Amino acid sequence: MDFVIEFLKKPIVIILIGAIIATIGGLITALGTYLNNKNSSAKSSSILTGVKTGIEIGTNTNATVLKLNDKIESQAEIIDTLRLSNSKLIGQNTELLDLNIEIVNSNKILSSQNEGMLKKIDQYQYDIEERNKTIEQLKDDLVNVKDYTYYATRNHVGLERVYFGGDFTGFDNDLSSRMNLILYQKGSNFGVIRNPDLLPKINEVIEKYPKFPFSYWAKYFLERQYFPNSKWKECLKKCIDILEITTKIEGHHEDHDLLLKLLNNDWNALDK
Repeated sequence: MDFVIEFLKKPIVIILIGAIIATIGGLITALGTYLNNKNSSAKSSSILTGVKTGIEIGTNTNATVLKLNDKIESQAEIIDTLRLSNSKLIGQNTELLDLNIEIVNSNKILSSQNEGMLKKIDQYQYDIEERNKTIEQLKDDLVNVKDYTYYATRNHVGLERVYFGGDFTGFDNDLSSRMNLILYQKGSNFGVIRNPDLLPKINEVIEKYPKFPFSYWAKYFLERQYFPNSKWKECLKKCIDILEITTKIEGHHEDHDLLLKLLNNDWNALDK
């Protein structure tokens, strides 16, 4: 043990040990430097890669931003175009609205004019219808004149008035011979003989001379008095209808006017 201690105390040994320690320290330092440089290199590479990636991202982002900017500018142009188109459309719509207002006003004027024309047409149509009615009435009057003149000029018993020897008289005929058995005359008045047995004779006169009014009057008078449930109103109406015709014929006998006035009073007094 003492030998070892003594050996270690020798200067050469101490120098050798110091050299060894220095060598070990250098190795440790070199290893630390190597490891540190290696880590620094890895970090630098990582940083460089990150920078490159960042540059690429920035480049891509810039390109994307440029594209978006182009799209925004393009959309802005489209919006401006649409705004211009809308302005034109608004102007056109305004013009169309004004035109529609003019058309509506024109339609109102035309409608008013059409209403006026329609009223005139209606009036013309009414006038034509009235004229047609007048024409038909004139035709009926002509027929009536033709059919009823023979009876209109005769008195209540069917005598035709003839001027003879300064007086008006008449010649007996079949009709007057029959009616003299049914009607009587007292002075200027005349009436129906009150005998219901005369009805068959009256019916014979009506059948043979259906347009002579006084036979209907006689039948009406007797049926109303003796047979109140019979159809005497029909005889009254028929007599009035014929008298309405005969009294309009020029030259008719005044007996027709007298009887029409009498029967109109009877008709108006009825509860129809």
